[in-house]
Amino acid sequence: MEMLWDCPICHHENKGVQGEDEGLRCSGCGAQKTADTPYRMPRDISRAAAVTDPRHVGWGKAAAHWTCSYCGSQERDLQGQCSSCGASKDERVRPPQAQPLKLPIEVPKRRSTVPLLVGGLATIGVVSGALYWGLSSHAGEATITKVKWSREVRLEEKKTLESQDWADNVPFSAFNKSCNSKVRGTTKCNPHRCNPHPESYEYNCTGGGTRACNCRPQCTDTGTGLAKCKEVCDRCPVPKTCQTGTRTVYDTCYDTCPVTDMWCSYQYHSWETVQVENMQGSDNHPTWPELYAGPNQRVAQSARYEVHYTSGDQNWVETPTEQVFVTREVGQAHRIEWNHAGAFQVLD
Repeated sequence: MEMLWDCPICHHENKGVQGEDEGLRCSGCGAQKTADTPYRMPRDISRAAAVTDPRHVGWGKAAAHWTCSYCGSQERDLQGQCSSCGASKDERVRPPQAQPLKLPIEVPKRRSTVPLLVGGLATIGVVSGALYWGLSSHAGEATITKVKWSREVRLEEKKTLESQDWADNVPFSAFNKSCNSKVRGTTKCNPHRCNPHPESYEYNCTGGGTRACNCRPQCTDTGTGLAKCKEVCDRCPVPKTCQTGTRTVYDTCYDTCPVTDMWCSYQYHSWETVQVENMQGSDNHPTWPELYAGPNQRVAQSARYEVHYTSGDQNWVETPTEQVFVTREVGQAHRIEWNHAGAFQVLD
Protein backbone atom coordinates (compact mmCIF):
# COMPACT_ATOMS: atom_id res chain seq x y z
CA MET A 1 0.00 0.00 0.00
CA GLU A 2 1.33 3.40 -0.99
CA MET A 3 1.79 6.04 1.72
CA LEU A 4 1.58 9.82 1.48
CA TRP A 5 3.52 12.87 2.61
CA ASP A 6 2.52 16.51 2.89
CA CYS A 7 4.80 19.21 1.54
CA PRO A 8 5.77 21.61 4.35
CA ILE A 9 6.12 24.43 1.77
CA CYS A 10 2.88 24.31 -0.18
CA HIS A 11 1.00 21.64 1.82
CA HIS A 12 0.42 19.57 -1.32
CA GLU A 13 -0.36 15.91 -0.73
CA ASN A 14 2.24 13.73 -2.47
CA LYS A 15 2.33 10.03 -3.23
CA GLY A 16 5.11 7.94 -1.76
CA VAL A 17 6.51 6.38 -4.95
CA GLN A 18 4.49 7.51 -7.95
CA GLY A 19 4.84 11.28 -7.65
CA GLU A 20 7.40 13.76 -8.94
CA ASP A 21 10.96 12.41 -8.97
CA GLU A 22 9.59 9.00 -7.93
CA GLY A 23 7.88 10.40 -4.86
CA LEU A 24 10.80 12.37 -3.38
CA ARG A 25 9.91 15.79 -4.83
CA CYS A 26 6.70 17.73 -4.25
CA SER A 27 4.39 17.58 -7.26
CA GLY A 28 2.96 20.95 -6.29
CA CYS A 29 6.03 23.16 -5.80
CA GLY A 30 8.97 20.90 -6.59
CA ALA A 31 10.45 21.05 -3.06
CA GLN A 32 12.67 18.07 -2.20
CA LYS A 33 11.42 15.79 0.60
CA THR A 34 13.60 15.96 3.74
CA ALA A 35 13.93 13.81 6.85
CA ASP A 36 11.78 16.32 8.76
CA THR A 37 8.78 15.45 6.58
CA PRO A 38 7.30 12.10 7.71
CA TYR A 39 5.17 9.72 5.70
CA ARG A 40 1.57 9.10 6.79
CA MET A 41 -1.13 6.54 6.14
CA PRO A 42 -3.96 7.30 3.70
CA ARG A 43 -7.06 8.57 5.41
CA ASP A 44 -9.15 5.65 4.09
CA ILE A 45 -6.89 2.63 4.32
CA SER A 46 -9.57 0.28 3.02
CA ARG A 47 -9.67 2.07 -0.33
CA ALA A 48 -5.90 2.44 -0.76
CA ALA A 49 -4.51 0.55 -3.72
CA ALA A 50 -1.83 -2.10 -3.26
CA VAL A 51 1.62 -1.54 -4.78
CA THR A 52 2.31 -4.21 -7.43
CA ASP A 53 5.01 -2.64 -9.59
CA PRO A 54 8.12 -4.87 -9.05
CA ARG A 55 10.36 -1.81 -9.10
CA HIS A 56 8.36 -0.12 -6.37
CA VAL A 57 8.19 -3.35 -4.39
CA GLY A 58 11.96 -3.49 -4.51
CA TRP A 59 12.15 -0.01 -3.02
CA GLY A 60 9.98 -1.15 -0.17
CA LYS A 61 12.35 -4.03 0.60
CA ALA A 62 15.42 -1.80 0.63
CA ALA A 63 16.75 0.05 3.67
CA ALA A 64 15.41 3.42 4.83
CA HIS A 65 16.16 6.61 2.88
CA TRP A 66 19.50 8.26 3.41
CA THR A 67 19.88 11.98 4.07
CA CYS A 68 22.37 14.11 2.20
CA SER A 69 24.77 15.72 4.67
CA TYR A 70 25.17 18.79 2.44
CA CYS A 71 21.66 19.81 1.41
CA GLY A 72 19.45 17.68 3.67
CA SER A 73 17.54 16.04 0.79
CA GLN A 74 16.36 12.47 1.12
CA GLU A 75 17.34 9.79 -1.38
CA ARG A 76 16.40 6.15 -1.73
CA ASP A 77 18.88 3.61 -0.40
CA LEU A 78 19.51 2.28 -3.92
CA GLN A 79 20.43 5.81 -5.18
CA GLY A 80 24.21 6.43 -5.07
CA GLN A 81 24.18 10.23 -5.39
CA CYS A 82 22.04 13.09 -4.13
CA SER A 83 19.70 14.19 -6.93
CA SER A 84 19.71 17.76 -5.57
CA CYS A 85 23.42 18.59 -5.07
CA GLY A 86 25.28 15.55 -6.40
CA ALA A 87 26.95 14.56 -3.12
CA SER A 88 27.83 10.88 -2.90
CA LYS A 89 26.00 8.43 -0.70
CA ASP A 90 29.20 7.72 1.28
CA GLU A 91 29.15 11.31 2.58
CA ARG A 92 25.64 11.09 3.97
CA VAL A 93 24.38 11.12 7.52
CA ARG A 94 21.86 8.33 8.04
CA PRO A 95 18.67 9.18 9.88
CA PRO A 96 17.47 6.93 12.69
CA GLN A 97 15.97 3.62 11.55
CA ALA A 98 12.33 4.10 10.63
CA GLN A 99 9.88 2.58 13.07
CA PRO A 100 7.00 0.37 11.88
CA LEU A 101 3.77 2.34 11.48
CA LYS A 102 0.81 1.29 13.56
CA LEU A 103 -2.51 1.09 11.74
CA PRO A 104 -5.50 2.65 13.50
CA ILE A 105 -7.43 -0.30 14.96
CA GLU A 106 -10.41 -0.05 17.23
CA VAL A 107 -9.99 -2.26 20.29
CA PRO A 108 -12.13 -2.68 23.40
CA LYS A 109 -11.21 -0.24 26.12
CA ARG A 110 -9.48 -1.81 29.08
CA ARG A 111 -7.28 -0.75 31.91
CA SER A 112 -3.85 0.20 30.62
CA THR A 113 -0.90 -1.90 31.77
CA VAL A 114 1.62 0.58 30.36
CA PRO A 115 2.38 2.22 33.76
CA LEU A 116 3.08 -1.18 35.33
CA LEU A 117 5.24 -2.22 32.39
CA VAL A 118 7.14 1.06 32.40
CA GLY A 119 7.67 0.84 36.16
CA GLY A 120 8.92 -2.75 35.91
CA LEU A 121 11.31 -1.91 33.08
CA ALA A 122 12.56 1.14 34.98
CA THR A 123 13.29 -0.99 38.06
CA ILE A 124 15.11 -3.58 35.97
CA GLY A 125 17.07 -0.80 34.29
CA VAL A 126 18.14 0.72 37.61
CA VAL A 127 19.24 -2.65 39.04
CA SER A 128 21.05 -3.61 35.84
CA GLY A 129 22.74 -0.22 35.70
CA ALA A 130 23.92 -0.53 39.31
CA LEU A 131 25.33 -4.01 38.68
CA TYR A 132 27.04 -2.86 35.51
CA TRP A 133 28.49 0.19 37.29
CA GLY A 134 29.76 -1.89 40.19
CA LEU A 135 31.13 -4.89 38.29
CA SER A 136 32.41 -3.37 35.06
CA SER A 137 36.21 -3.36 34.96
CA HIS A 138 38.37 -0.29 34.34
CA ALA A 139 41.99 -0.37 33.22
CA GLY A 140 44.55 2.32 33.81
CA GLU A 141 47.96 3.15 35.25
CA ALA A 142 48.76 3.72 38.93
CA THR A 143 51.96 4.73 40.73
CA ILE A 144 53.38 3.07 43.85
CA THR A 145 53.42 5.67 46.63
CA LYS A 146 54.33 3.49 49.62
CA VAL A 147 55.47 -0.03 50.51
CA LYS A 148 55.17 -1.58 53.97
CA TRP A 149 56.13 -4.89 55.51
CA SER A 150 55.85 -6.45 58.93
CA ARG A 151 57.28 -9.75 60.13
CA GLU A 152 56.79 -11.64 63.36
CA VAL A 153 58.78 -14.55 64.78
CA ARG A 154 57.41 -16.55 67.70
CA LEU A 155 59.58 -18.89 69.73
CA GLU A 156 57.43 -21.76 70.97
CA GLU A 157 58.43 -24.39 73.53
CA LYS A 158 56.97 -27.83 73.93
CA LYS A 159 55.81 -28.06 77.54
CA THR A 160 54.22 -30.81 79.56
CA LEU A 161 51.06 -29.55 81.24
CA GLU A 162 48.60 -31.15 83.63
CA SER A 163 44.83 -30.96 83.63
CA GLN A 164 41.66 -32.66 84.87
CA ASP A 165 38.38 -33.38 83.13
CA TRP A 166 35.65 -35.94 82.68
CA ALA A 167 36.78 -39.00 80.75
CA ASP A 168 34.74 -38.16 77.63
CA ASN A 169 36.49 -34.75 77.39
CA VAL A 170 40.10 -35.95 77.80
CA PRO A 171 42.09 -35.32 74.56
CA PHE A 172 43.24 -38.35 72.61
CA SER A 173 46.91 -37.37 72.94
CA ALA A 174 46.81 -37.27 76.76
CA PHE A 175 49.19 -39.52 78.70
CA ASN A 176 49.79 -40.55 82.32
CA LYS A 177 46.03 -40.65 82.74
CA SER A 178 44.55 -41.58 86.15
CA CYS A 179 40.76 -41.81 86.66
CA ASN A 180 38.35 -42.49 89.51
CA SER A 181 34.61 -42.44 90.01
CA LYS A 182 33.01 -39.14 90.91
CA VAL A 183 29.46 -37.79 91.17
CA ARG A 184 28.76 -35.83 87.99
CA GLY A 185 25.11 -34.94 88.66
CA THR A 186 21.75 -36.25 89.83
CA THR A 187 18.69 -37.83 88.29
CA LYS A 188 15.12 -38.67 89.38
CA CYS A 189 14.75 -42.30 90.45
CA ASN A 190 12.61 -44.76 92.45
CA PRO A 191 9.10 -43.49 91.55
CA HIS A 192 6.53 -44.07 94.33
CA ARG A 193 3.06 -42.95 95.44
CA CYS A 194 2.91 -40.00 97.84
CA ASN A 195 0.75 -37.15 99.10
CA PRO A 196 -2.65 -38.93 99.39
CA HIS A 197 -5.60 -36.51 99.06
CA PRO A 198 -9.38 -36.73 98.43
CA GLU A 199 -10.79 -36.09 94.94
CA SER A 200 -14.40 -35.65 93.87
CA TYR A 201 -15.56 -37.46 90.74
CA GLU A 202 -18.76 -37.94 88.73
CA TYR A 203 -20.40 -41.18 87.66
CA ASN A 204 -23.67 -42.44 86.09
CA CYS A 205 -23.91 -39.24 84.05
CA THR A 206 -26.68 -38.48 81.57
CA GLY A 207 -27.22 -35.60 79.18
CA GLY A 208 -24.53 -33.30 77.96
CA GLY A 209 -23.94 -32.38 74.37
CA THR A 210 -26.61 -30.64 72.22
CA ARG A 211 -30.02 -31.42 70.72
CA ALA A 212 -32.24 -30.01 67.98
CA CYS A 213 -34.49 -27.26 69.27
CA ASN A 214 -36.60 -24.34 68.13
CA CYS A 215 -37.52 -26.21 64.97
CA ARG A 216 -39.66 -24.37 62.43
CA PRO A 217 -40.63 -24.65 58.81
CA GLN A 218 -38.80 -22.62 56.22
CA CYS A 219 -40.69 -22.21 52.95
CA THR A 220 -39.94 -20.82 49.49
CA ASP A 221 -42.54 -19.56 47.02
CA THR A 222 -42.39 -21.55 43.80
CA GLY A 223 -44.74 -19.23 41.94
CA THR A 224 -47.35 -21.99 41.48
CA GLY A 225 -49.57 -21.31 44.44
CA LEU A 226 -47.53 -23.83 46.43
CA ALA A 227 -44.45 -23.41 48.58
CA LYS A 228 -41.54 -25.71 49.00
CA CYS A 229 -40.83 -26.17 52.70
CA LYS A 230 -38.21 -27.79 54.91
CA GLU A 231 -37.63 -27.93 58.66
CA VAL A 232 -34.74 -25.97 60.17
CA CYS A 233 -33.61 -26.25 63.80
CA ASP A 234 -31.21 -24.64 66.23
CA ARG A 235 -28.82 -26.67 68.44
CA CYS A 236 -29.45 -26.30 72.17
CA PRO A 237 -27.29 -27.64 75.02
CA VAL A 238 -28.59 -30.65 77.01
CA PRO A 239 -28.06 -30.31 80.79
CA LYS A 240 -25.67 -32.89 82.21
CA THR A 241 -26.84 -34.83 85.31
CA CYS A 242 -24.38 -36.96 87.34
CA GLN A 243 -23.98 -38.65 90.67
CA THR A 244 -20.90 -37.55 92.64
CA GLY A 245 -18.51 -39.42 94.92
CA THR A 246 -15.17 -38.98 96.71
CA ARG A 247 -12.01 -41.08 96.34
CA THR A 248 -8.39 -40.97 97.53
CA VAL A 249 -5.74 -40.28 94.90
CA TYR A 250 -1.94 -40.04 95.05
CA ASP A 251 0.80 -38.02 93.41
CA THR A 252 3.91 -39.67 91.93
CA CYS A 253 7.10 -38.75 93.75
CA TYR A 254 10.76 -39.50 92.95
CA ASP A 255 13.95 -39.86 94.91
CA THR A 256 17.10 -37.96 93.85
CA CYS A 257 19.89 -40.33 92.94
CA PRO A 258 23.54 -39.46 92.16
CA VAL A 259 25.00 -40.03 88.69
CA THR A 260 28.66 -41.02 88.70
CA ASP A 261 31.27 -40.82 85.94
CA MET A 262 35.03 -41.13 85.56
CA TRP A 263 37.01 -38.02 86.57
CA CYS A 264 40.53 -38.06 85.18
CA SER A 265 43.85 -36.39 85.84
CA TYR A 266 46.25 -36.40 82.88
CA GLN A 267 49.22 -34.77 81.20
CA TYR A 268 49.55 -33.43 77.68
CA HIS A 269 52.02 -31.60 75.49
CA SER A 270 51.37 -28.02 74.39
CA TRP A 271 53.41 -25.56 72.31
CA GLU A 272 53.54 -22.41 74.40
CA THR A 273 54.83 -19.06 73.10
CA VAL A 274 57.82 -17.99 75.19
CA GLN A 275 59.16 -15.08 73.12
CA VAL A 276 57.92 -12.83 70.26
CA GLU A 277 60.00 -10.53 68.06
CA ASN A 278 58.59 -8.09 65.46
CA MET A 279 60.11 -6.02 62.68
CA GLN A 280 58.56 -3.48 60.30
CA GLY A 281 59.86 -1.50 57.38
CA SER A 282 58.94 0.87 54.54
CA ASP A 283 61.23 -0.56 51.87
CA ASN A 284 61.17 -3.66 49.72
CA HIS A 285 63.97 -5.46 51.61
CA PRO A 286 62.15 -7.28 54.45
CA THR A 287 64.22 -9.15 57.04
CA TRP A 288 63.33 -11.61 59.77
CA PRO A 289 63.97 -10.99 63.48
CA GLU A 290 66.61 -13.35 64.84
CA LEU A 291 65.28 -16.05 67.14
CA TYR A 292 66.82 -19.49 67.44
CA ALA A 293 65.16 -22.67 68.66
CA GLY A 294 66.76 -24.77 71.37
CA PRO A 295 65.80 -28.26 72.59
CA ASN A 296 62.01 -28.86 72.53
CA GLN A 297 61.53 -25.51 70.81
CA ARG A 298 60.38 -24.34 67.37
CA VAL A 299 60.13 -21.07 65.48
CA ALA A 300 56.85 -19.91 63.89
CA GLN A 301 56.83 -17.06 61.36
CA SER A 302 54.15 -14.78 59.93
CA ALA A 303 54.40 -11.80 57.57
CA ARG A 304 52.30 -9.17 55.81
CA TYR A 305 53.30 -7.13 52.75
CA GLU A 306 51.50 -4.04 51.45
CA VAL A 307 51.97 -1.99 48.28
CA HIS A 308 50.00 1.27 48.05
CA TYR A 309 48.98 2.58 44.61
CA THR A 310 47.56 6.00 43.64
CA SER A 311 45.97 7.30 40.45
CA GLY A 312 44.44 10.76 40.71
CA ASP A 313 42.23 10.77 43.80
CA GLN A 314 41.89 6.96 43.90
CA ASN A 315 43.97 4.65 46.09
CA TRP A 316 44.41 0.88 46.23
CA VAL A 317 46.37 -1.54 48.42
CA GLU A 318 47.95 -4.73 47.09
CA THR A 319 48.93 -7.54 49.51
CA PRO A 320 51.32 -9.60 47.40
CA THR A 321 53.57 -12.55 48.16
CA GLU A 322 57.14 -11.93 49.28
CA GLN A 323 58.42 -12.86 45.81
CA VAL A 324 56.29 -10.11 44.23
CA PHE A 325 56.80 -7.58 47.04
CA VAL A 326 60.57 -7.41 46.67
CA THR A 327 60.11 -6.28 43.03
CA ARG A 328 57.87 -3.34 43.96
CA GLU A 329 59.52 0.05 44.47
CA VAL A 330 58.13 3.49 45.25
CA GLY A 331 57.68 5.52 42.08
CA GLN A 332 57.06 2.55 39.79
CA ALA A 333 54.06 2.80 37.46
CA HIS A 334 52.01 -0.34 36.78
CA ARG A 335 49.05 -1.24 34.66
CA ILE A 336 46.05 -2.00 36.89
CA GLU A 337 42.45 -3.19 36.56
CA TRP A 338 39.71 -2.33 39.06
CA ASN A 339 35.96 -1.94 39.56
CA HIS A 340 33.64 -0.08 41.94
CA ALA A 341 32.87 -3.31 43.84
CA GLY A 342 36.39 -3.26 45.31
CA ALA A 343 38.19 -5.74 43.05
CA PHE A 344 41.74 -4.69 42.15
CA GLN A 345 44.68 -6.37 40.45
CA VAL A 346 48.04 -5.41 39.01
CA LEU A 347 48.42 -6.52 35.40
CA ASP A 348 52.23 -6.37 35.10
